[in-house]
Formats: sequence, C-alpha cells, structure tokens
Amino acid sequence: MAKALSFKLLGGPAEQRNERGTIFEFKDPEARSGRFQHVCIQAVLYSVFFTNTTAPACVNQADFNPIPHQTLALVLTVIEHIIEQWASGVFDRNLMFKREVYRPTYLRHLGALDRYAEGDSRGQWRKYCKFIFRQGLASGGAQREAEPEVAISVIITDEEVAADMELLGNELVGFEDSSDVEPDDWADLDGERLGSGI
Repeated sequence: MAKALSFKLLGGPAEQRNERGTIFEFKDPEARSGRFQHVCIQAVLYSVFFTNTTAPACVNQADFNPIPHQTLALVLTVIEHIIEQWASGVFDRNLMFKREVYRPTYLRHLGALDRYAEGDSRGQWRKYCKFIFRQGLASGGAQREAEPEVAISVIITDEEVAADMELLGNELVGFEDSSDVEPDDWADLDGERLGSGI
C-alpha cells in the first residue's frame, strides 16, 4: 500500500517527474488542482520556520513576507525526499538528503514556482504567499511586525512650483545675503551635508 501510494504521490518514476511533475503538492492530487497548496506543504513550512516566536520566519519577518520561492522549493524538495524514503514501503535510512542528489529536484520545484510569479497570476500568487506567511505567524504564536510606513510621493505640477516660488519671492523682497551662491554640494554653512545631523 505505502509503495503504491509513494509511487503515485511522486507522479511515477524519477525520469518522468521533470515532464509531468509530482502530485503531492496539489491541494486535490486526484484532480491535479491547487498546485503548491497541499496542507502538507504548510505543515512542513510551519514546523520548520514558524515553530514559535523565536523561529527564523517569526524573527526575520521581512525575509519571509511573502514566503520566498526558495523556501517553498526547499520544503517541496524535503517532502519529495521523505516520500522517496518510503517508496519501497519500508523506511530507507540509507537514502540521504544530499545536495548533489536533490539539487535538480530543488531547481525543478523552483522553476515551477517561478512560473506562478509571471504574468497575470503574479498578484494573486504573491497574495497567497503573504497569506501563508500570516498563517505561519499565527501557528507560531507570533505577532506581525508593523510594516514601515512608506512615504507617498506627492505629484507637484510645474504650475504649483511656479506659484510657490512667486510667493517665496514676495516673502524675500529686500532680503540680501552676501553668500548668495548656488550650492554645488547641498552643504550648509558649516560644510556638513544637509541631513547628516537629522
């Protein structure tokens, strides 16, 4: 039973996986739908990267939000390795997780994940990767860090700039300064760069 199930989850013999891929990553393996959404992917992801509030993804939230493809590809590769360890129906402790053996598997998964970040699906896929990140935080008991506020650039028209300069000109009538030279380095009177002491 376990042998047949392993073979089925792997999508057949190793030489066919590059063509057809595996089916263990589908939310519904029978229908081959919901790729990269199977609960086992999130279970492994959360048990490794979101175990508690001091776990890597909880501490380094900026690096994991959204979940990087490299991380998902590693998780998929590990799951495939575990299924292969049970492929005979009995656990094979001699089948080791080695870079030279599993690098092609990792790259196959990474390439498939990268396809989801292309074209029209990009926004929806990114949203999903952020969703599983937030679910991971919840499973680890961590709070989401406040995202830094991004300054919104204000569009100022040439007409608005001209009107403001006219008002400034009216304010500065009669003001004379002997050091009225155009700055070539945006330096203040002490020679320090503007903003360096702010």
